[in-house]
Amino acid sequence: MTDNWIHLYTTGVVKMDARFAVVRDGLTLIHGRGYQEVVIHTDNLQVVKAIQNVHLIDSSSTLLRRIHASLQAIHHWKIKHIPREKNEAADRIAKMVTVKSTDKQVFEDTPEELLPVLEIDR
Repeated sequence: MTDNWIHLYTTGVVKMDARFAVVRDGLTLIHGRGYQEVVIHTDNLQVVKAIQNVHLIDSSSTLLRRIHASLQAIHHWKIKHIPREKNEAADRIAKMVTVKSTDKQVFEDTPEELLPVLEIDR
């Protein structure tokens, strides 16, 4: 992967609708800032399957329809399932956001404390 890819982590979100909302909001923010390459990381296999398989989506799922519309506007995208116990980077990011007690946290640059962990998770 090149340095142009933006990484969206959804780890730590419990409810399914909330997971989809995090992806939708993240994609909206990423697209709004003009980025065209995104990797979505999630610890939930159901989320991966739902986003990957456009044809099996329940037409009543507004969140998924919006996610797919956002993905169509992005040039390149990938989604990765990373089991929770294997994803130390997402775990640290979730803890950093919890400490700041905000709903969403945007990092313009990689925080120093994440650099070693990102190398391990690669």
